[in-house]
Amino acid sequence: MFATRRYEDEIFNKLHTLLNGDVCRILRREGNISGNTIASWATRYSSMESDIAHATFQTVAPAAYFSKPQKLVVTVHDILPIFPGNIHDISTRIQWKFTPSALQKADAIIAISNFTRMELIDHLKINPKIIHVVPQGVDHSIFRPLDKKESRQQLGLDQNSTYILVASSNQPHKRMDLVKEILLELRSRDSDIKLLKIGYGDFLNVDGVINLGWVPESEMPLLYNSADAYLHTSSYEGFGLPILEAMACGTPTIANNCASIPEVIGSGNTIDMDSASTIEICNYTIEKMASDIDELALSRSNQFTWEQTALNTLNVYEEVLKT
Repeated sequence: MFATRRYEDEIFNKLHTLLNGDVCRILRREGNISGNTIASWATRYSSMESDIAHATFQTVAPAAYFSKPQKLVVTVHDILPIFPGNIHDISTRIQWKFTPSALQKADAIIAISNFTRMELIDHLKINPKIIHVVPQGVDHSIFRPLDKKESRQQLGLDQNSTYILVASSNQPHKRMDLVKEILLELRSRDSDIKLLKIGYGDFLNVDGVINLGWVPESEMPLLYNSADAYLHTSSYEGFGLPILEAMACGTPTIANNCASIPEVIGSGNTIDMDSASTIEICNYTIEKMASDIDELALSRSNQFTWEQTALNTLNVYEEVLKT
């Protein structure tokens, strides 16, 4: 959920500036029970007589059943939970039982990628005319190329090892099974290769993995810059913010050619991990790691800023107010 919270924080802060403070925020509570449930929809979320209410996460949309605002905008990050086998707890099942129909009440929907837009059209039958694609951004003052030696020194990492970074949960679509295969093959060629695993407190128990668990946001630029490569094996992404952050740091990035990922990293700079063999993926990884800085990824990352995300979001508000 860290990417979603980052989105909420950045959108609010930037819009607060653009609208001269004429915006208020109701923070979602952390946790499944106290967060988006029927009780929170009925008691916490209110349009507060505003011109527009913006639900920055899709499962807040059912609040419209209890208090329909004058104009409702909803950001949809992905619709993964509607697919069988992807709903693992009762809170999520409750949220997604009401979310698809609640999205039909929106005056506008912001999809964070064209991939998510097509998912909404194909699977939830949302009117294409109300869907606006507004990609996420990255703070280039924070996520930028840094000295690798100094970054490693600050994190206490060995200067002589080769590090591959993975920032991900262990959910099935994140393909940690493939990460294990790739690491085993790479370490069979060079035992000094290690994998840094962060994200959601999920560990990966295999030789050569350093499980860092949850990492403070302030350390993320150091991690990206300490890594010789960033590996992203996921088969489903609404956007893929860690990919963009790695790119902005100039870290050589190896990403799966599926879902929204090519929209972020750029076509021709990915590998189809569903069809490629583990050996082919490893060869591609070694080839990418030959460069200290991924200049192509770094250049492309400049197309994405939170300022532009906020401006495009404001454009959606203005269009909604005209209808």
